[in-house]
Amino acid sequence: MAAVSPVYPSKKRTTFFSAEIAKRLGLKTRKISQNATISTLSYAMQRLSAGSILRLLAENPSNLSLDVVWRTDDVFGMQFATFNDKPPLKESNRFLLVTEGSSDASIIKRAFDLYMPEVSDFFKYVDMDKGYPFTGTGNVYNFAKGIASIGIENKVLIIYDNDAEGIYNYGRTIDLLENAKNIAVMLLPQLPLADRTFKSVGPDGQRMSDIDASACAIECYLDLGPNTRIRWTNYNKHLDRYQGELERKEVYTKQFLNPNLRKENYRSDKLILLLKSIVSHCSAMRSAIEITSVPLRYPVHFNGLTVS
Repeated sequence: MAAVSPVYPSKKRTTFFSAEIAKRLGLKTRKISQNATISTLSYAMQRLSAGSILRLLAENPSNLSLDVVWRTDDVFGMQFATFNDKPPLKESNRFLLVTEGSSDASIIKRAFDLYMPEVSDFFKYVDMDKGYPFTGTGNVYNFAKGIASIGIENKVLIIYDNDAEGIYNYGRTIDLLENAKNIAVMLLPQLPLADRTFKSVGPDGQRMSDIDASACAIECYLDLGPNTRIRWTNYNKHLDRYQGELERKEVYTKQFLNPNLRKENYRSDKLILLLKSIVSHCSAMRSAIEITSVPLRYPVHFNGLTVS
């Protein structure tokens, strides 16, 4: 990457780092290593952006329970805005979630609105009013194949069910997107064993079955009753296993999408597991894009390494 001439911070700012921050970090000597001193480290640290500092603080597990307070007292105090006002996100900061069906997208959107409203506007979905074009894993794979070939700039997360068909097409899609930094693919996360063991019926009769990697569709993350059952249907020769489907899944979906749903009475831990997985994949995608596309503003020399 081309280096840019540095604009060094004032002596006052670097003195503050040397006198206060370095001391708290235990950097007591002026010479940290053979190629770095407190002074040179001070210049680098004072050039960190507010976003970089927030990210470093957020990476510390002991800070996860703390609130982020935006210093906007004047804006609200002078009534230029209210706390209900929410500026729209830039399109470049949003992620398109592509699922195997319209009900999958509806469930995810509803779950974000209920359980993670603070990040819900980071995600967008295919316009379902005009007919959902990706029903089934085959169509989702064809979509991935198309966008991989045209090099779109939008950030896209493709979500497959954790079942036989989903796993097969997940593997094929991973191969397609090997060099695409702005397109990621995931499977629905693995459920705890107690939540993925279902009554099932199929060629071998009725039994209790672990549905992981064979029948775990998005409806399995909803609040299900005790009489829920999986029915084994198609055989997947590529994975040598049967594909299963949750019986009465439309009923469970309708219950969750009911606008009168009382979320305090609804078991949500499996849905929250799914949402956290989506957020994690999107965060990783964003980090990968930033690492490969954002040049440093000036060369950094530390511990004998030069990064520019």
